[in-house]
This record gives sequence, C-alpha cells and structure tokens, in this order.
Amino acid sequence: MKYIGINQRIPYSILDESLKQYLYSGEIKREEILEKMLVVTAGANRAKKATMYAHQVLTRPKKFIQFIEKSMGAVVYEKLSEQDRKAVILCLVANTFPITYDLLSIIATVLKVQTQISRTFINQKMAALYGSNRSITNAISALLPMLIELNMLERVKIGVYKIGSQPTLTHPALAELYVATDIVLSGSKSIALDETNCRSWFFFNRVELPNDVKFKLLKMTEGRIGGGYVGLG
Repeated sequence: MKYIGINQRIPYSILDESLKQYLYSGEIKREEILEKMLVVTAGANRAKKATMYAHQVLTRPKKFIQFIEKSMGAVVYEKLSEQDRKAVILCLVANTFPITYDLLSIIATVLKVQTQISRTFINQKMAALYGSNRSITNAISALLPMLIELNMLERVKIGVYKIGSQPTLTHPALAELYVATDIVLSGSKSIALDETNCRSWFFFNRVELPNDVKFKLLKMTEGRIGGGYVGLG
C-alpha cells in the first residue's frame, strides 16, 4: 500500500508563522506550535497530531528546506505575497506527504475538462491508488480543507469543488522550488520546458523559470528540437 501519513488538517497560518520563525532563528519550537494549534484545533489529541504533522513538514524535506534558507531566507520569504508563501508551503506539504501530489493530479485531470469535481469521484479515484479504507478517507478529509486554504481549490457547495486562483509564480527561487517538486514527486528524471504548464501540478500554479539565473536545485539541458529540458541538479 502507498504511504499516506496524514489524517489531520494543518492550518496554513501556523505553518507560515513557524517557517518564518525557523528562517529567522534556525529553531523549530514544537511547544509554541502546539500552543497555537490548541487555539485553532478542536481537542488536545487533534492538536498534538496536527503539531506532529507540522513538525514533519518543517523538517522532513531537508533538501527543500535548505534551499529555502539559502535562496530566500527569512527576509525574502516574509516579503513574498501571501499567494507565493502558500505555494512554498504547498511544496513542503507535498514533499512530506506525496499523497497531496496524487490528489492534486487526479483533481487537475478532471478540472481541465470540466468546471467542477465531486468528493465522491475524488474518493473513488484515490481509493484505486491507495485502497478503499478509512485511512485514505481521513487523509482526503484532512487535505481538501488545506488545499482550499492554499487557494488551490474553492468549495462550490458541500462535496463539490472548483479550481482556485491559478496564479503565476514569477519569483525565481519559488519557480525553481515548484518545478523541482514536480520532478521529484512524479518520479521523472527531467521534463520538457515547453510542457511544464501542461502537467497536472502546474494546473494550480503556473511558473516562469528565468533564463538568467544559476539554479541550485535544477539544471537545464538543450533539446535536439528547441525548448530543452529541466531536471534535478
């Protein structure tokens, strides 16, 4: 069975504040995260579980955390627009819990051809990947509110969703982080530059990779027929 790893929503505001604190201080204060979680989460057990998941998001994808430290740092991260910061958090969540990537890929496949998708359809498609059990249902219930909060989706009514704001990510480090996340989670060695915004991951956030910067996570290679490819460095 594929790894699931999450069954409790993690509020964006707490992840955002905790990442900023880490970038300034180099510390992740789990007790402070729990204090904040207790305010916004019903029940101590749920708050403790959400705190555990938040800690994993801020520590487990080490390569990406280190990239954010070196390429953005606290000051740059804090000056990013809220939507850009939400894209950073999405990348960290997806790299910690790859089920997030699978869920968005399924949703994108549908929303590319129709305007809405139902929870019932999502459940069916995810069960085909992860098995039909309570764990996958709980994971979807945790992730969908997070994706709405991150502006990936909007809820039309109970059990029905549509696409969110679909911004374009132009900050060089953020664009690089977003592309690298797709390469890692899709299991690809490289992707064609002219196909990036056709892929499911880029349905939710478009990217503009700069041509005049030295990448830290990625490397560019020329293609035989124009365009070229981008892979992990």
